[in-house]
Amino acid sequence: MTGTNTKVATGGGRERGGDYSPLDSKEPVKTMRPKDTAWLQQRIKAWSPLITAPWTIPIFFILAVIFAPIGGLLLYTSAQVQELTIDYTHCLTSANDTMSPIPRSSFSTYFHTPLTPADLDTYRWRSSPATKTCTLQFTIPSNFTPPVLFRYKLTNLHTNHRRFVMSLDRAQLMGEARTRDELMSHSDTNFRCNPLYANSAGIPYYPCGEIANSMFNDTFHAPVRAADGHVYPITSRGIAWPHDRALYRPTAYKPADVVPPPFWEEAFPQGYNSSNMPNLQDWEEFHVWMRPAGLARFSRLAKRNDHNVLGAGVWQMNVTSRFSTQGYNGRKALVLTTSSAMGGRGTQLGWAYVVSAVVCAVLGVGMTAGVLGVPR
Repeated sequence: MTGTNTKVATGGGRERGGDYSPLDSKEPVKTMRPKDTAWLQQRIKAWSPLITAPWTIPIFFILAVIFAPIGGLLLYTSAQVQELTIDYTHCLTSANDTMSPIPRSSFSTYFHTPLTPADLDTYRWRSSPATKTCTLQFTIPSNFTPPVLFRYKLTNLHTNHRRFVMSLDRAQLMGEARTRDELMSHSDTNFRCNPLYANSAGIPYYPCGEIANSMFNDTFHAPVRAADGHVYPITSRGIAWPHDRALYRPTAYKPADVVPPPFWEEAFPQGYNSSNMPNLQDWEEFHVWMRPAGLARFSRLAKRNDHNVLGAGVWQMNVTSRFSTQGYNGRKALVLTTSSAMGGRGTQLGWAYVVSAVVCAVLGVGMTAGVLGVPR
């Protein structure tokens, strides 16, 4: 009789393709079982709230009591802010060399004292295309208490585009004398100053990049009271955030080593020299512009007065209009406003709190009626 060899498989034996070691092996047994800990075996103590009407109804009423005063406070503080907005996009083309009425659709007001028909007649403008000067005349029926802020408002300008936001060189803004090749080098995540890094002769732009090149360059001059010629002083000091100054340093460039960006040539027709070389560290208008906005409609602070009251009366203000809005079909406006403890004028947040309070109150009342009418 011919014998046969029989291989007996045991529970701990290693079969072909198996994951277990034989019982007599010194190798650790491999297993997919989680460790025997409270966390992995889910034996941690936990609180599982039971959402019932006696708990839910008070929460709705508490939220309503909290949201309603907050919304009312925001609406009250917003109502204390006075604001005047004048759209001067077409001033140079629509106005003439004598004072003519500003179209009613081009300005909006919110004053503590309502405007009379006679006040509306004083809203006029005059243009001087040769000097690109637009003179705006307006009436303020009640005093503007400081701080009095002068803003420019731009519409349909998308400064949040990725390529636009990345078109700058931080080292150059911090004062380093960067070469043309250093400014034009880029990668998929860092576009540097492309495409505005140097002119056709290879001389670097200072500052380079799309953001700096497109800087808002209209000038707001101090308002003058029409009755007596009193000048209301305004300044650009204090319009930028204090920590923005740390992002800029005086440059190591010599005036002959760089040229202004293309859109700055009107302000620097002869280029840079020792007297007009911009000091970016102290240029707060530049700091304000270099912080891109998140939306296509935004406003930026240009001038301010933190000490003097802007008295009621008829005022005239000259605006040097250089910033073009035709290329992107946009609009620009002057915004004259006061401020409050909660900031500028804006009722959206206040009404959001009020609506939330009303919704919570309605839900609380509805659930209460349901529990009383159909108890469990």
